[in-house]
Amino acid sequence: GAAGFAVSAVLLRAWAVPGARREVVDARYLMQGHPATVTAEIVAGGTGEIAYEADGRRWSVPARAWDGQPLARGAEVAIDRVEDGVAYVEAWAAVEARL
Repeated sequence: GAAGFAVSAVLLRAWAVPGARREVVDARYLMQGHPATVTAEIVAGGTGEIAYEADGRRWSVPARAWDGQPLARGAEVAIDRVEDGVAYVEAWAAVEARL
């Protein structure tokens, strides 16, 4: 038992821990899944605006629908990613349907 524990501890230290340290976090997806509200209509293929709360603050950023579809002001959305200051969002109803 002790030998098995020692072998697994050595493997964990030599393989898993360094691998986790090397993992690169893609900043575009840090807000993925975060709920938001459309505050300026997102026209088909165009840019609007969303607002959301994070870290006790309210944020407002330009937004586009990730599928190019229009989203009305007041629509509940989920953030897919943020690229170059623009949030790509999806209607919350579509996300909820997949859950």
